[in-house]
Amino acid sequence: MFISSSLVAYISEPNSLALSFACIDKVSFNEEIIIPSSAIRLRVIANSDSVFDQNIKMTVKDNVENAIFEKLKGINNIDSAREILKNSLDIFNSVVDNTLISNNIDMEFSINYGYNYFPEKVYKGITYEEGQYESLVVTLGEGKGSNWWCV
Repeated sequence: MFISSSLVAYISEPNSLALSFACIDKVSFNEEIIIPSSAIRLRVIANSDSVFDQNIKMTVKDNVENAIFEKLKGINNIDSAREILKNSLDIFNSVVDNTLISNNIDMEFSINYGYNYFPEKVYKGITYEEGQYESLVVTLGEGKGSNWWCV
């Protein structure tokens, strides 16, 4: 199953692997997205809901997405993808840091790879249940703003 630009690994059939990056905000209107249980999610949480903080969140998201894509290019199994993500946290940290510096923003942030909490989300009539999911989570500043996430 391929839904958008290839990026994060999940097993789509018992004996095969597909790299996919199904971004919740990039799916066509009529397309139903069911997130596989083996998906690795990406979540970026803004400092606040101000327009400025939301714009920074999206810039950070774009840059982290690109870094993940580069790291996982050519990877065809989920165990390798997991290992690469775990071993690339310093790179992702630098990406966020450089993004903030280049935008003259002095803001703390954190990056966590592992099982992280995701709130319930309803998108195009589909409910994505809250829970702990394998993910890379970037929290900007106080992390009190709306978040962006995909698998």
